[in-house]
Amino acid sequence: MCSISSKSFSTQVVAILARVGPILALLATLGGCSSPLRMTPPEGFLILEESRTEIKAASSDSILLWARSFDDPYAGDLDFWSSALYNELVEQRGYTLISEQPLHVEQGADHGQVSAGREMLFQVTTHGAVYSYLVSLFVAAEADSGEICVVELVGQGEGFDRTLDDVRRAIMTVRF
Repeated sequence: MCSISSKSFSTQVVAILARVGPILALLATLGGCSSPLRMTPPEGFLILEESRTEIKAASSDSILLWARSFDDPYAGDLDFWSSALYNELVEQRGYTLISEQPLHVEQGADHGQVSAGREMLFQVTTHGAVYSYLVSLFVAAEADSGEICVVELVGQGEGFDRTLDDVRRAIMTVRF
């Protein structure tokens, strides 16, 4: 039986995502959202940590899933955050953008509001290993609410490819 501790998860995330740089660090400093973050990870993922603003999960083959929600006092829109992420990862860090597509998730008690989002799939080679990195960004449906959510998936090879469709379905369950 494989045991993944929260400490090893954190160590792996830090090692793999250390090259992401200031843009995600800026997102992390924005603070917690007023509504609790909810997302149902796909089957095969073990939730390692869960709080009002963060969910960390991992698969047995070291595919890492991390969802976070933040208050954004600057109320940056989806285009701003997507552009900032692209510039940091591609222009500054050497990642390759593989694909990009718009996303929409229903929000609110009656799912009457839709939050706009964007999915960006990147690849990067770190210490000779090729990693895939999926980032889904969402901006809250309410105008000027200043709430955003980031869902990240990191992994290598077949394990990443095998879980990608299930994770994309799980991302559509995100509520923040």
